[in-house]
Amino acid sequence: MEERQEPKIAIKQRTKRAGDGDLDITPMIDITFLLLAFFVVVSKMDPTTIVNMPKAKYGDSVPEQTAVILVVEATDEDAPVVYKGKSKNDSAKCTGQIEDIETQLSDFVKDEMANNPLKTSVIIKAEKKVKYRHLDIVKRAVSGVLTEENVIHIGIEEE
Repeated sequence: MEERQEPKIAIKQRTKRAGDGDLDITPMIDITFLLLAFFVVVSKMDPTTIVNMPKAKYGDSVPEQTAVILVVEATDEDAPVVYKGKSKNDSAKCTGQIEDIETQLSDFVKDEMANNPLKTSVIIKAEKKVKYRHLDIVKRAVSGVLTEENVIHIGIEEE
């Protein structure tokens, strides 16, 4: 019998080029998580630590708990738009003519200071584009109620 020979097929191996290298980043990820775990375990979070905040450039800080707060909104009208309290709620908005607004503001400040003896100052928060005459109206209304020990602080938004 005759042996049959099978044809030989040559398979050419692909040669690696310089840019074909695979980069295994698994060890780098392992090291990153080990470092993260290390710093989480070693670091100590202490909420009672006192942090010294930098001093304000202009003026002193005033705690809101010891002050009556008024917010003045920028408007093109003759009368200022003033809100009694920290937020701009329509229920806290002073309405009417300038005299009515002055009366509402002075009554509000008088009541707040009478009901809470810790409140010894007034903070007037104003938007950046508030007209000076509107601030002056609010300041005059408030200063009529205050004594010599009370202080008015005016803050203008810089944004």
